[in-house]
This record gives sequence, C-alpha cells and structure tokens, in this order.
Amino acid sequence: MVGLTLDTGALIALEAVERGKTGNQTAVRLAKMLATRDDVRAHTPSVVVGEWWRGQRGKVAQLLTRFRIQIQSIELEDAQSAGLILASVDGSDERRRGMLVDALVLVTAVTRGDVIYTSDIDDLSALRDAAGLHVKLFRV
Repeated sequence: MVGLTLDTGALIALEAVERGKTGNQTAVRLAKMLATRDDVRAHTPSVVVGEWWRGQRGKVAQLLTRFRIQIQSIELEDAQSAGLILASVDGSDERRRGMLVDALVLVTAVTRGDVIYTSDIDDLSALRDAAGLHVKLFRV
C-alpha cells in the first residue's frame, strides 16, 4: 500500500486537473494515480480542506470523493506535535503561525509513513529538517 498526504497546494493542483486547466504534469500524474490505482491511499488533514474549500460546485466539489481522499481529524496529540515542530524552526512567532497547517501535514504524514505532495516544498522542507523528520516531499 502506498500512502500519500496532500497539502492545500496539492488539492488546488488536482482541482486544476479536474477543470482541465493545468500544464502541471506532476498534478496530472497524481490525478491519474489516485483515480486508477487501488494500492494508493491519499489522506489530507481536515485543516487542509478548510484552507482549500471555497464552495466549489459540480465536478470539482466531488474531488475528495472521486480521488478517495480520506480526511484526517486533528487530535490533541497531533496539535501538540505540530507545536513542537514549529518551536524548532528559526523565525518570528508570526512566521511560525503561518506554518501551522504545514506542520500538521507533516505530523499526519509521518504518523502514517506517507510521502507528501505539496506546492510549498520550501516551508515543508524547512519544518521537516528543523524537526529532524524523515519524510519524502514531492512538488506538485
């Protein structure tokens, strides 16, 4: 079984594929993989859905179901782990607060042993490296 965790940028990229408005070949390959392979399981933290959702309609509104993306609730332990990751990053508190969703993406992916698809590879790499975590990141 292959596990993937998707961040907000990955959902936006999949949305663009659904609308037929992307030249992003990684996003096209990701969409094909999610739609056709039963051995792939995609997850996204609930906070990512909140960041992505803007009242989409039609085909795009069904994206989470179509690609069988499982929504993971954030538990206290996840939030605490994300806070520890943020504390390990250099920078202002304001910068760190802006990285909270990224930290939660990392926590949920590491917990399951997933790889991460992201459009924000710089911030996720910084968080991963500062916390000493081992997770593969793919730019979408």
